[in-house]
Amino acid sequence: GQNGTACFPFMGLYEKELAAVTTASKTYDLMNMNEIWGPFFYAGGYLTPLKEIDPEFTVPSHLMQFFWEGYWDDKVHYQAPTGVLYGIHVNGNIHLLQYREDKYKEAGLPTPPETWDDVLEAARKLFDPPNFYGYVIRGARGDPIFYNSMTIRHAYNGYMFRDPLKGDFTITVNDEKNVEAWEMYARNLNEYGPPGVGNIGQTEMMGLLASGRALQAIVVSAAFPHLDDPEFSAVPFKIQFAVPPKGRGGDHSSTVAGWTMVVPRFISDERKKAALDFLKWSITQKPQVEYTKMGGVPVSTTVFQSELMRDPKYRFLKATQDSIPYFSSMPLIPKLADPR
Repeated sequence: GQNGTACFPFMGLYEKELAAVTTASKTYDLMNMNEIWGPFFYAGGYLTPLKEIDPEFTVPSHLMQFFWEGYWDDKVHYQAPTGVLYGIHVNGNIHLLQYREDKYKEAGLPTPPETWDDVLEAARKLFDPPNFYGYVIRGARGDPIFYNSMTIRHAYNGYMFRDPLKGDFTITVNDEKNVEAWEMYARNLNEYGPPGVGNIGQTEMMGLLASGRALQAIVVSAAFPHLDDPEFSAVPFKIQFAVPPKGRGGDHSSTVAGWTMVVPRFISDERKKAALDFLKWSITQKPQVEYTKMGGVPVSTTVFQSELMRDPKYRFLKATQDSIPYFSSMPLIPKLADPR
């Protein structure tokens, strides 16, 4: 293979990877899979199970478990712990509540907010349009609102399928729990948000927080370096990170938005072994710490034992560590893009 890295825009990457596997291309030793399209590749037989490369390989205990992404079980047709391991997470991006802790404290509100009702109360109390908005929804059509709403829906025990890990794909998206979550998200919280919610994507949401015009939002953890960058942010180090709140009758929930590195089926055994060796090295502590310093989101809990935990620049790590028991996932089916 060739040395180096090929970089493409989001959907451009998908198209390149799709073309590579469907033509049995030998171009890439490793491919970075977003969880949206990973199931299509797993189910299609285009990738090499990691146990085929190294029968002794097991996922290290220090690696965060991102709700079985990277696994595929053909029997239940879903990513499940009973499945075959095809990839290793290389980007631990998750949802976190990102909020102006200083504004909360000035208003005498407890921090961090424990429930979505606490978030709503803060949004109502500090709403001062057009200068300051109480909450920002990522409401653009398609993936933005589909993904951004998932954390609050899961916190209310609202899911798309009844029990996919057991093969039960009964649609439950219109049940009472989902409806209650949508009422909180799209009606109650949105009442205290900026106008034009249908035009707000991730960039606009981060921009409102960084400009000092918004109190709070559910944003991916990968936003952390931008929100403290004085060239981008008017409020550096004023935004705090927390485990997303509990829903009524539910619990905390943090939806995964990670990336998984996989090995194509059509390259030589020698290249497959080299690819897996690289992956094994990449998830050890030193590369993970350096990756975080470069603005990446780590996948190994060894970073929580590093010096970064004492540096305010990486304060998102504590919220990430606290969110691990509450990781949840999108409905990872091969045709995920269709219902979205």
